[in-house]
Amino acid sequence: MIGLKCEVECARAKNESIILSTFHLNSIHMIQIEYLPIVLTGIGIMVSMLYYAGVLRNQNTQRNTSLYLDFFNKIYSEPLKSQFYEVMCWSFDSFDDFESKYAKLPNRDNWYNQEREEPIQALVDVLFHFEMMGTLWSTNTIDIPMISRMSDFIISFWQKYEALIYEWRRRGNLYYAWVEFEELYLRILEYQREHSPVSDMIATFESRRKALGLPTYSNR
Repeated sequence: MIGLKCEVECARAKNESIILSTFHLNSIHMIQIEYLPIVLTGIGIMVSMLYYAGVLRNQNTQRNTSLYLDFFNKIYSEPLKSQFYEVMCWSFDSFDDFESKYAKLPNRDNWYNQEREEPIQALVDVLFHFEMMGTLWSTNTIDIPMISRMSDFIISFWQKYEALIYEWRRRGNLYYAWVEFEELYLRILEYQREHSPVSDMIATFESRRKALGLPTYSNR
């Protein structure tokens, strides 16, 4: 009788354990089903975010490319092309020497109400072109890696006219004139220091040419 009673108790305990295990599994299953819509919604949101991030990145690349081509084409198109090369050929030693050779530079009082002489208009047009480039960069509309492809134009022009611009600001009470252009110039110089200069690229090209069995510049 005692042995039979023990067997009954063991069977009952086993059944209770099976019932509890089944209940536990069902509970987990119900919880998983309950949270399934939330998980699916989260996955959907994540996929949507990744998709739109890709779309925005592609749009930004297209915008940068379009703006770069616009600026590049304009500097190589008339009349800006002729104006740029004309003012880059001017020679002067000081602010007074510049005005004696070419024309009076406008000041704050007559900036908007005078007919500028042709030489000064050419200089102002080129400056406005680079100023607009600086404005687009400062507003994150176009990025420095793209603009830096035109660094030769930007750096050479600013360095030629830097002293004149500073004196022009002082004498003409134009302290904010061409500040976006100057900021662009400085940022391009910083970018070139942060990244590999052209000389490093040429050295890389030479090592690759050598590996391919091609003649290198150093052998010519």
